Amino acid sequence: MDAAVKAKLTKALWLITGFAALCVGLGAMQVNVLGMLHMEKFDTMLRYVVGLAGIASVVMFFKDCSKK
Repeated sequence: MDAAVKAKLTKALWLITGFAALCVGLGAMQVNVLGMLHMEKFDTMLRYVVGLAGIASVVMFFKDCSKK
């Protein structure tokens, strides 16, 4: 994979997983982020996107660690 593409993909994955972690943390404090953004109807789709981003992040992490 081209280094520039990999760098952009990695940053996009970090952004998605970072926002997901923020939403989970705010949910623990009874803040409904999806409700505030009027995105509750996309709940299942967003969970799939976040799950795929998480899997891709973990795979990229282990591939990077195995090279070093």
